[in-house]
Amino acid sequence: MLELAADLRNTGELRPELTNQYVADIVWANAGFEHFTLLVSGRHWTPEHFGDYLQQLRTRMFLIRTGDAAYSAVSTGLSHSANASRWSISSTR
Repeated sequence: MLELAADLRNTGELRPELTNQYVADIVWANAGFEHFTLLVSGRHWTPEHFGDYLQQLRTRMFLIRTGDAAYSAVSTGLSHSANASRWSISSTR
C-alpha cells in the first residue's frame, strides 16, 4: 500500500496534505474482503459497482481537484479491478 501511495505522489496529483502512510492506511482499510462482502453480499451491489465505488472514493479522496473533466479516474489514469485487490496508475493521459 505504501508503494501505491508513493506511485500516486510521483504523478504530482496526490493532495499534498496527505501522507503516504495515511493514503496506505485508507486503501488498506477499504480494500479488505469484509468491505467488499458488506456491500456486494449484504447490500446486493455488483462487483462492478463496488469497483466503481472504490475508484470514485479514492479519486475524490486522494487526488487534487483540477476541474470536473480532469477530476475523474479515467483522465487521471487511476483504475481499480473489480476484485478490489489491484490498483494501477496509467502513464498515459
